[in-house]
Amino acid sequence: MKESEAGDINGLISSESLERDNEKRLVEAELLQRSHQLRNFERFKYNLITSGEDYAAAHKRLSAEREKLAESLRALNDAVIIDTGGTFVDSHHELVAPRLGFPGEGPFVFGTEGCVALPRASDGVSVVPDRSKTFGEIRTTELGPLGSITFRSEDPTGQEIGLGVTSGFEVEQVWLRNWRCVVLFPCTTAESYLNYKFTVNVRANLFSEAGGIIMSFTSIGEEPNASPTSNIVVNTDAGWPLIADLDEASESYNGHYGFKEGSVTVNRTFKVAAGRTPAVAIVVGFVVRLTAGRLRLTFADDSHIGFTNGRVCYRYTPVPILAQT
Repeated sequence: MKESEAGDINGLISSESLERDNEKRLVEAELLQRSHQLRNFERFKYNLITSGEDYAAAHKRLSAEREKLAESLRALNDAVIIDTGGTFVDSHHELVAPRLGFPGEGPFVFGTEGCVALPRASDGVSVVPDRSKTFGEIRTTELGPLGSITFRSEDPTGQEIGLGVTSGFEVEQVWLRNWRCVVLFPCTTAESYLNYKFTVNVRANLFSEAGGIIMSFTSIGEEPNASPTSNIVVNTDAGWPLIADLDEASESYNGHYGFKEGSVTVNRTFKVAAGRTPAVAIVVGFVVRLTAGRLRLTFADDSHIGFTNGRVCYRYTPVPILAQT
């Protein structure tokens, strides 16, 4: 999707790479679930024995499924598309004074640095399981300033009823919702290394009568030469701010209601040529996997994803002349 189609800069993200990222995240979520089941197999062993099932065969099946999922994930990671565009003419830069160098950097370091405010995020996609066996979906309630996002579980009419499984306990059901934004950095006047850093914070407010796990993810795409016709490819996993078992209690969650929260800090560097305007696409998402019961993503308040200070901090470090390409 291009900017002219989306109506904002977030439309510069490649729709094909977003679809691939969703597929990867669903496979990763299932892989994490299988790994969790195998690590905690003793907890399920008694139930299998009392129900007359062969627990050894069940363990073997889970192990085989995990290996198959790992192979699928490797294949998805190998599929990468690269696309670049021209250069933004209307760009800006901010010169800053040299700072004292850290150990190994020398006595002084020259460059530019600052922070870029995150734009308002755009809705991505919503993945909903078979409605004949489930109900509800993850819906956005607000796309706030500085990249903040609130969401809850609703039915298609907007009624807050939660996510739930009505039949088929033998098959896990999966819901996914993601959001996206593009951050533009100032144009650099010399070939430089761009280092950028931001922190994603997630708080899931829960009222649970379900068994399963919840997860939040972050993906990014880097474009060293952004333009209005760019097709920024999201192809890098940037971490899981939150992975939580709905059955496990904590100080803030008693196993039925409360909240689960987590965060992840992204700190990366890539090279930018002189006169170019780099951009970074950020995709955040939330995944729910249920085996039974009902889960509401609201308890007192809706669930929330945000960025510390609503900004991405950056620094350009010029490439030494002798090392420039």
